[in-house]
Amino acid sequence: MNSVDSLAGTLKFFKKIGAGVLFSVGAPIVVLAGYGLLDGSETVRQLSIVIMAIGLPPTGIAGWLMWSLVRQHQRDSIALSQAQRQKLQATLFRLLKQNNGRVSLLQFAMEADLPGDSAKDYLKLQAQVFDAEVEVSIGGNPIYCFEVQPELFKLEESINSDWEARS
Repeated sequence: MNSVDSLAGTLKFFKKIGAGVLFSVGAPIVVLAGYGLLDGSETVRQLSIVIMAIGLPPTGIAGWLMWSLVRQHQRDSIALSQAQRQKLQATLFRLLKQNNGRVSLLQFAMEADLPGDSAKDYLKLQAQVFDAEVEVSIGGNPIYCFEVQPELFKLEESINSDWEARS
C-alpha cells in the first residue's frame, strides 16, 4: 500500500468517525426538539426551535460526510471495474494471439485469476460480441473459437518494432 492509499484510508476512517459522532450528537437533539414542537405550550415550542437549531448543523454535516463516503465508494468501484475490464480484455486478447483464436474456459479462468462462473460469463459475452463459435473438447469442456487473422498480428508486430526503432 503506498502513502497516497494510506492517507486516503486514514481520511476515510476519520470521516466515518466524524460522521458517527456528529450524527450521535445531532440526531437525538433533533428528535427531542421535534417532540417538543408537538407540545401545545408556546414556550416549549420556542425552546424546541432553538434546540432544533443546535441539533440540525451536526446532523446535516454528518449526512454530508456519509454521502461523500458513499460517492467515494461508488467512484472507487467504477475505477476498479474499468481497470478489471481492461485487464480481462488484455488477457483474452493475449491468449487468442498465442493460441490462434482459441481459448478454453479453464485456460482463461486461470490466466485471468477468475472464478469459473465469472470467466464463463465473460467469455460468453465476448463470444456474442465477436461472433465466436463454441466447440466442445473431448472432455466436454467449452473451447471458444474467435476468428483472428494472423496477418494482423504480423502487422501489429511490425508497427511495434518500427515504433521501438524510432524511440
